[in-house]
Amino acid sequence: MSRLSRRSKFSILGLLALASVVPGAAVAQAENEGAKPGGVRPSFEAPTEAEAVPDQVIVKFEEDATRAEEADARRDEGLLKEDELELIDAEVAEVKGQSVEQAVRDLERRPDVEYAEPDYIRHPTGYADEPRFRELWGLNNTGQTVNGTAGSPDVDLNGSEASTVTQGNPNLVVAVIDDGVDFTHPDLAGRKWVNPGESGADSLGRNKATNGVDDDRNGYADDVNGWDFVNNDNTVHNSPTDTHGTHVAGTIAASVNGGGVVGVAPNVKIMALNFLGSGPSPGSVSSEIKAIQYATKMGVRISNNSYGAAGFVQAEKDAIDASGQLFVAAAGNESINNDTSASRSYPASYASPNILSVAAINNRGGMPAFSNYGATSVDVSAPGVSILSTVPGKTYAYYNGTSMASPHATGAAALAASANPALLGNPVGLKKAIMDSGKPAPSTAGKTVTGRMVDARAAAGVTETTAAPAPAPAPATDTIAPTGGVTINGGAARTNSASVTLRLSASDNAGGTGVRQMRIRNAGKSWTGWQAYTTRKSWRLPAGKGTKTVYVQFRDGAGNASPDVEDAIFKTR
Repeated sequence: MSRLSRRSKFSILGLLALASVVPGAAVAQAENEGAKPGGVRPSFEAPTEAEAVPDQVIVKFEEDATRAEEADARRDEGLLKEDELELIDAEVAEVKGQSVEQAVRDLERRPDVEYAEPDYIRHPTGYADEPRFRELWGLNNTGQTVNGTAGSPDVDLNGSEASTVTQGNPNLVVAVIDDGVDFTHPDLAGRKWVNPGESGADSLGRNKATNGVDDDRNGYADDVNGWDFVNNDNTVHNSPTDTHGTHVAGTIAASVNGGGVVGVAPNVKIMALNFLGSGPSPGSVSSEIKAIQYATKMGVRISNNSYGAAGFVQAEKDAIDASGQLFVAAAGNESINNDTSASRSYPASYASPNILSVAAINNRGGMPAFSNYGATSVDVSAPGVSILSTVPGKTYAYYNGTSMASPHATGAAALAASANPALLGNPVGLKKAIMDSGKPAPSTAGKTVTGRMVDARAAAGVTETTAAPAPAPAPATDTIAPTGGVTINGGAARTNSASVTLRLSASDNAGGTGVRQMRIRNAGKSWTGWQAYTTRKSWRLPAGKGTKTVYVQFRDGAGNASPDVEDAIFKTR
């Protein structure tokens, strides 16, 4: 556009004010005269809630503007040129002495400026475009009213900012140990973990997902997306009343798909492990431990655990300690001090270095009355009031609780580990990254270890050098190998006895924690529970004549397991 046409435009806009009694023709003329290539360009008006780089503008001068005129414009408007945008013959400038909005308005009035704009921020496509994103105050709190309550700006975990760093590694798997996950929900269908050992075709051409065979020999047949430890089957979601895990999973990883909501880490995968849902004995610690050991065996290094109750259980703590996971736990909803109360909530209250215990915070920055707390036992806080997320029935609901705070922290941990993969094998370092990078939460000062709430953006920027050194137990690369296999009664291959003595042998690799546990099963039967490793074990064979096969597996203190070992036993009667 020439300088003459630029001046003509503003002359016509000046006439518009005088001719306002006949607005129709005047407006049409003004819009047409002011048009730029590519469409009508309005005068500057900040888009609703658009983000921009503070004190920074993009300026494009008219083609025939002289250097003296450009220098005059910078001096008059307090601009300090910072960079050239050669592709479009424009520049980036810092604004001093006035607001960006005022500088842009003044620059747009100058005949030697073609246009001036704030330096707006763009996020990865679609993150904030989910239809109900504005209701997700935990990700981006602008003070908007959510579920009837107005919030306070920036009381959030900086989810939008974190998404510019990473939205999560699609190969990273987070275990949701809960009441199951409804993967028929459109926001979760693309987030389900698929067990590679139980998918595709087997040697007979059958679908591994439905052939009834333990193809990957991990003790569970057709465990495609996880396991149901209440009903002992592969149905990871059973009842419309089992809504809790689906809500948790959505907060962690609901997809960017143009519908509904979005999770903190919308690219990661969810492994569904049901031990709380409908069935014969929901919520047992033994089922919980099976879920933890399943996740460990399958290589998961981050788990969300939004459950708890009073009562110290050594077996539960041992399983968590041996898991090698960052074990993110809800602090509990009993309004009690987990440091001192006789009814403190476990597992959140165990003094285990890999447990991240999470309290709730509301959209105004306050700790809600229901949240448990503890200056030495509760590590951080996260959004936990009026949290909108996925529920069965392909719909959404608001829930309150530390159960909702925990998955916000889990999602942030997944982002941190995605940005810095070395943290994934270092649960203590990953926990430290979440704690140290938190943003101040004054209402939690003296009520949590850090007095901070989770900041996903800052956590994703933590480098391995700032995290704690890797702890014992050993890293996930540790391996266990059987050395002598299994021998029967001193090596005899044939026996007439129903009870035999297994002679066992296994070794840990250099630097490992040593062989600690083993488990055994007869062919076609379930594993025993993990038990202390011993070189001699009495074992009963199944009845009947024929070939008997015994499987044995070994594990170290970090939860790393050996391959199966088998030995054929012949029994005659």
